[in-house]
Amino acid sequence: MNKITVLYTRIDDRQGFEDYFYGSHLPAAMSTPGLVDIRVSKFQSDEDGLPPVQVMVELLFRSEEELTEGMASDVQTEAVADFGRMLETYGLEVQFLTGTEDILS
Repeated sequence: MNKITVLYTRIDDRQGFEDYFYGSHLPAAMSTPGLVDIRVSKFQSDEDGLPPVQVMVELLFRSEEELTEGMASDVQTEAVADFGRMLETYGLEVQFLTGTEDILS
């Protein structure tokens, strides 16, 4: 699997972010051509405070070609524009990683 991983390292308005992310942004992104799966991991605070990564989103594709085509699609063009608005609205800091995943089960 080829994937893009988005690490949300700061979210100033967590509730607003989650409401918008699950209600609008994610449903639109799910129609990306070639997308196999989207995985969302939310990490909890502990006694020392917030974790270094609060939310991790993984977009999985079967091949590098499908990833490239999907990310060049109109759906992703709109998702990227929406993402820019989310950065400002919810006080986000993010990191993007592109790579592969080996499933060892």
